Amino acid sequence: MIELSHIGEALACELFNRSNSVRSILMKAMELKSSTFIAVPEIRLDACAGLIFDGVHKVDICILDTEAKTCFPIEAKLGLDRLSKNEFTKRFMEPCKTSHNDSRVSGSMISILERQLPAQCINQELYITYLGEKYLVSDKWGLIARSAVLDKWFSNGFPTLSFNCKYLAFEDLASSYGDKGSFNRLITEMLEIDFYKQWVKST
Repeated sequence: MIELSHIGEALACELFNRSNSVRSILMKAMELKSSTFIAVPEIRLDACAGLIFDGVHKVDICILDTEAKTCFPIEAKLGLDRLSKNEFTKRFMEPCKTSHNDSRVSGSMISILERQLPAQCINQELYITYLGEKYLVSDKWGLIARSAVLDKWFSNGFPTLSFNCKYLAFEDLASSYGDKGSFNRLITEMLEIDFYKQWVKST
């Protein structure tokens, strides 16, 4: 069975790119000033001060200002389990270290976006590259989670993230896109796969 967490990043980008209503909610929640953006999923961070980021260090959702060449990064945590305040802290908020003989950054994307970086990268800018152009990754960043998770955080306390982090519920995005039918049609379109072409014709 396909879970939301399997396609969440790509789905969120489709919602942002296709709907002015979703863009409006995003801009308000994340305090974005420019509307000249596109949303692109899973772009890997460029090296920082000679340190390479691992393949897992991809920004879930890149909000790219195509004029200013800036990237507002968003992490999507779209599951419902192991996201209590304490579990979140344990899983995602340990300061980054180095690995592979001090050649790579080791740590979660949350810690990277919170700038809990190895000493070599302190006070260094972060960049991603998209279609051959560099985009400056902003200090401010967004976190999209399920409304049930955010509700528990409101009741029991949020993870101790910096004020650079802005929150948004996935359900708010989905409901602003349209009714059940339009949402389901988008998912069907995204998941339309030519299995014959992939498995038979390609061999």
